[in-house]
Amino acid sequence: MTDRPAHKNWQLTEWAGAGPRRVVSAGMFGDALRWLRIGLPVLAVIVIVVVLVWPVLFNRAGFRIGGAPVASGNGAYAKMNNPQFTGVDNRDQYYTVTAASATQRRAGEEIFELEAAKADWSLNDGGWMAVTSGGGRFDKKQKQLNLQGHVTLFQDRGYELITDTASVDLASGNANGTSPVQGQGPAGTIESEGFQLLDKGATVIFTGQTKMLLFDDGKEPPPAKEPSEPKGPKP
Repeated sequence: MTDRPAHKNWQLTEWAGAGPRRVVSAGMFGDALRWLRIGLPVLAVIVIVVVLVWPVLFNRAGFRIGGAPVASGNGAYAKMNNPQFTGVDNRDQYYTVTAASATQRRAGEEIFELEAAKADWSLNDGGWMAVTSGGGRFDKKQKQLNLQGHVTLFQDRGYELITDTASVDLASGNANGTSPVQGQGPAGTIESEGFQLLDKGATVIFTGQTKMLLFDDGKEPPPAKEPSEPKGPKP
């Protein structure tokens, strides 16, 4: 018997019946193993990057829905707990809509019935604004949010509006409502029969009969001056 040469490129010869002979080089095995050791980690990194970057890239063109789906009921197609919808408005600024649950009635429909809904978006001056409600209806395609049940709109500057119903256009940042409104802020309180909020709260118009109470800033008005005697020769 002859010893096998101690060389890394020794060859293995296999016979399969009367078929052709296969020759496999040990060097080929080594090269394949080296490529696997390098290629598998690189492939894993690529997969991770795609998973993380893909939602970010496509948030600007649509929405991201978070939350695990649960079994549907009452004729609903699907129901999600703790969903999150993210999009961009007409000024390319992000906004987010969340809820305790979202129900989709029909497959492919982009309308969701929300429970304990909340929406927030950034303001042009770097601040933020948010709206909460007991429930509502969210049209994802039209970026329209119709809320009902103790609707509260508030800004980080301390302004707050409370009403029963409101419609919010997430694309433009406008909102309006025809239910009675109670509002308050650093300057005072206000009551009206409805409201219009424009440009994310830059302008608020109170409609119908309106009652306003301004807070006293604690400064006393200057004392009234006595009328001076007219100048001229005395009689």
